[in-house]
Amino acid sequence: MKNENDKMVGMVNKISTLTPLEETWTKKKDMDLTYLKMNEVLAAQQVKALEVTV
Repeated sequence: MKNENDKMVGMVNKISTLTPLEETWTKKKDMDLTYLKMNEVLAAQQVKALEVTV
């Protein structure tokens, strides 16, 4: 992956891959909703941590 330009690194089946940047905004892909739920859980934990430190 050295000397690559105009590409984004991602994971596909636990393997790092390069995708041309244009594909990242022109191709639509269904999102795994597990990540959305994980984001909500992590955000709630961050709020709780901030409340403890204030």
